[in-house]
Amino acid sequence: MSAGFGGAGGAEPFGRLLRAHRHRSGLSLAQLAALVHYDRGYISKIETGKRPPSPRFAQACDRVFDTGATFASTAAALESSTRRRHDWARPAQLPAARRDFVGRERLLADLDRALLDGERSPAVPVVVVEGPPGVGKTELAVQWARRSVDRGHFTDGQLYVDLGGASAGPPPADLLADVLVALGVPHPRIPTGVDQRAASFRSLLHDRKVLLVLDDAAHPTQVRPFLPGSPGCAVVVTSRVRLPDLASRLGATTLTVPDLTAAEAVHLVRSIIGDRCTDIDPEAIARLCGYRPLALARAAEHAVTHGPDNALPADIHSGASPARRRSG
Repeated sequence: MSAGFGGAGGAEPFGRLLRAHRHRSGLSLAQLAALVHYDRGYISKIETGKRPPSPRFAQACDRVFDTGATFASTAAALESSTRRRHDWARPAQLPAARRDFVGRERLLADLDRALLDGERSPAVPVVVVEGPPGVGKTELAVQWARRSVDRGHFTDGQLYVDLGGASAGPPPADLLADVLVALGVPHPRIPTGVDQRAASFRSLLHDRKVLLVLDDAAHPTQVRPFLPGSPGCAVVVTSRVRLPDLASRLGATTLTVPDLTAAEAVHLVRSIIGDRCTDIDPEAIARLCGYRPLALARAAEHAVTHGPDNALPADIHSGASPARRRSG
């Protein structure tokens, strides 16, 4: 039974229709798979009602069996009833983007190529944005995500999950429960166990265009339960460490975020202090903070609040923060 579709019964009419046409045409599962360019196992699950058909698969069936729009209309009716049954709530969980974001044009273009240019691929694109604390990994991900949404991508919603890094944060099962609630699943209908919740999550995102930002991953096991199974979605993971397992198993693209250039760092400081403190030396602050965005922002805000002659807190110099902040 598919946990995300309220049982197999909802997909059974399409499965019976498909099986009848296949038998009438004298086609085996393998022969039909070759004609529609879908996996034999995928077709078998559809025929037995264990998995709902995608619109593209339904259109392929209409083409092979010359049935007009019979399969497409049946699949559309199934999808419509499924969405009503689950009270789909379009999530919009992206954090606010900073107004003083500077630079990163090449990385933004790299994210476009990795996550948007392959929208017709059957694989879900995954990008790991990695770099040291305070370099601006999360801000880069949020800036790209908001710009993509503004350009009309990910129209079914955006999910943001703080994975907690290496700290003893909530386990993936608890985070998945929060995500399922955000997608409209009532608490009593949330399955137990991380694998069952992950399966429901994938089912809910089937044939949808949803962006996931998975922030501060320390290990691939934190990421895997949140990976959709259907094309149309995309995943951005931020991490302070490299996650080669995601690249080798999923073909994830890794982007390394460097410190800002000297010119970008000075521009960031000037955008924060504005005209309020003409005696602050942006170049000196940039050098002191090592061109790291989080340290630069905190130092500039400190200088504006306390004056340029007031000593900076020791943790600012390294870009560290007493409490983990979204800008890292």
